[in-house]
Amino acid sequence: MTLLIIFCGIARLKRRHSVKLDLARRAQIGQERRARTRSQLIEAAVRLISRQAIEAITVDEVVKEAGVAKGTFYVHFVDMHALILAVADGLVEGFDDMLQPKRVSMSDPFEWIAFCCASFIEAAIENPGWASVVGRMTSSYPSIGRVARERLSQDVKDLAAQQRDAAGIEPTIVMEAVVGALMQVLGAISAGRIHAGQGRAALEPILRITGANHARIRRALAVVERLTGPRDAKEPRTESARVHRA
Repeated sequence: MTLLIIFCGIARLKRRHSVKLDLARRAQIGQERRARTRSQLIEAAVRLISRQAIEAITVDEVVKEAGVAKGTFYVHFVDMHALILAVADGLVEGFDDMLQPKRVSMSDPFEWIAFCCASFIEAAIENPGWASVVGRMTSSYPSIGRVARERLSQDVKDLAAQQRDAAGIEPTIVMEAVVGALMQVLGAISAGRIHAGQGRAALEPILRITGANHARIRRALAVVERLTGPRDAKEPRTESARVHRA
């Protein structure tokens, strides 16, 4: 009788453990499903932005493109504005992640900052619509590209530690000024106010914000040209945008 009671107790414990595992697995499956649906909505928005202006996109178009119910949209986003913020954040972080492998071969933080800024400008030239989303949203919402900003902030701190002639310059202010100037250039390129050559020429004044001296800036520009290839200053902007310019 005692053994029977023990066996029954063990069986009950096993059932309870099994139920707990089942509930945990269900919760995990639910989280994975929500993450997939959110990604579907963001990817659908990116595809729509590649075909039309941001302002013209509606929730109905997004859910149709994503293949989900309209009510599902509001589970993940309050409105279209919130979705576009998520799109912009993904574009910035995705592009910054793509650049990171190059970081291994670049030990000079200033050359890395120059290369990153030049890469963003080149991306804007090739894809004005991408630049429109990234430029406008990043300028207005500091939370966008948080990881990219943190990386840049650390690069600026490393640079400040190297530059004796930059004593007294606050790295955080420098970082924000560099990001602000870069986003202004991206916006001007996307709006057609400046052409490709002017966009590339903007790199030098952006680098001056860091307090680096003329010789160091020239060296960094030479490194950027070696990595990206020489460009014609009068080269017209590429119009084959993958994301539609707003």
